[in-house]
Amino acid sequence: MEGIQGFRVEYGVDNRSDTAATVDLAALALPIAWPTGATVLNTPTNRGNGLPDEYIRCSQATPCTADQLVNVTAVKLYVLVRAERTTPGHTDTKQYCLASSCTNPTDYMGPFNDGYKRHLFTQTIRLTNVATRRETP
Repeated sequence: MEGIQGFRVEYGVDNRSDTAATVDLAALALPIAWPTGATVLNTPTNRGNGLPDEYIRCSQATPCTADQLVNVTAVKLYVLVRAERTTPGHTDTKQYCLASSCTNPTDYMGPFNDGYKRHLFTQTIRLTNVATRRETP
């Protein structure tokens, strides 16, 4: 598409329960496990809570595993858009972070040092069918 200079996708993985226990794929087929001696049953120990605990990016160099993809409850999109024409007197010296952590040099695009104006748009999308099943009433 014209004007799209960068596009990245991150997956929000729900890999911890409210008790900080690791989500186990085999445990998802088992009945809900409650903490020993619990009188209020609102924090299962073998399920996620529907909220992403980390955001990951899949690539050929670091592909996502099936365990990670099964636990995806959100998707974060990053779109870097560039103007069609240059703006006289403008030089784009910014770096644009297309990741949630921005700790790696590959998370950035730019500086482009040209006359085009750019905007970075981000949106997080909750995958309701997966995330809602993990919520506890």
